[in-house]
Amino acid sequence: MNGRTLVALVAAAVGLVALAIGSHLASRPGGHLPGAVVAEGLLRLTLAADPIFVSFFGVRFEAALTPLLWPLYRWAAQYAYPDVDIYEHGLGATASDGHSIPILRFQRKDVGRLDDHQLSPAIIYLHGGGFVLGSPKLFAELLAQLAHDSGFVVFGVDYRLAPGAKFPVPTTDGLAAVTHIALHAHSLGVDETRIAVMGDSAGGLMTASLAIHFRDFPLQLQPDGQPARLFRMWQQVLINPPTSSLAGLEPTESKTRLHNAMVIPDVVLEQFFSTYLASITCRLPRAATPCVDVNETESWLSRHLYLLAPGELADRNAPSDSPSSVQAKLHSLPPAFVLVAEYDPLRDEGLDYARQLALAGSAVTLVDAEGLSHSFVMTPQWFGARGVQFVRDISAYLTSQL
Repeated sequence: MNGRTLVALVAAAVGLVALAIGSHLASRPGGHLPGAVVAEGLLRLTLAADPIFVSFFGVRFEAALTPLLWPLYRWAAQYAYPDVDIYEHGLGATASDGHSIPILRFQRKDVGRLDDHQLSPAIIYLHGGGFVLGSPKLFAELLAQLAHDSGFVVFGVDYRLAPGAKFPVPTTDGLAAVTHIALHAHSLGVDETRIAVMGDSAGGLMTASLAIHFRDFPLQLQPDGQPARLFRMWQQVLINPPTSSLAGLEPTESKTRLHNAMVIPDVVLEQFFSTYLASITCRLPRAATPCVDVNETESWLSRHLYLLAPGELADRNAPSDSPSSVQAKLHSLPPAFVLVAEYDPLRDEGLDYARQLALAGSAVTLVDAEGLSHSFVMTPQWFGARGVQFVRDISAYLTSQL
């Protein structure tokens, strides 16, 4: 047995023990932080075995874990979620540059098929990963659980990632996917009047941006044999969204408290966003690549981050918009479900965005996920009963609203 194999076996054993301990502690009263931290640590361990993650961060030692841990994670994950149909069946949107965007479909086995003429509400999911990592398959446990609990059709969008596809391609891919599903809703067995868009972390930011986009640039639908009408995103679900600052540079209490946490360290936030925005000139203090330098309210709290050309972005040193002008940009938006996790550096951004939405007159449901950390939705069962329950709460909310 060579050294690399031995390291992989030891790491796998440690990971399995951590999974057991984390699941136990996360479900114990008063055991919130240890459980969340252990489960998050296990998640980071398996991510370190992801070839994409390894390539992105230039990790060397963890690469020895790739042959065993990543297939082990995928194998274990398929048994963690309910028995639902998962397929692509040629479903895919086309981006403005001609790129085909794969879309996964998750559907409970007892729910109607595409050819039985029954229209279902739909959830369109934009995954997290800092715009540089992840895919719908990585979030299969969550998406399958949502499909199982709600009975709705759930679509996972496999948008392009940085650094291969920088700003604003991931979000425009998301826009193309939502547009495709809305325009072809009936052929997909979907009721176009009952579509929710949902995202976590970077996907939550994309979801918030798309809600503003569809308000400002309505999409006209022409269902078969029916009068033309405008598409309306019925719900926006934002999980741990980064909505009010660039790469965690604007100080908040939650970032200060958790700035070097295993959950999502400052340097990781900076690396994610600088890689995503590397086509625009500026430099973060500790980032290795250039990034954008913008007024925060002109970026995260408005669609302009995705609509303005790089040269049109405001300077970050310019005066911030007043709260009233921020609220004015957030008027007439779909009802929002905003979930923030207790041990998430981005927590305060989600809280602030929920407040801004409410002040602008939007309907907001705010959920505080006590005892959980930033990435819990990727593998909710790893975080014990609490992680699973919060996913079920999201499903229950959408079932009541759609």
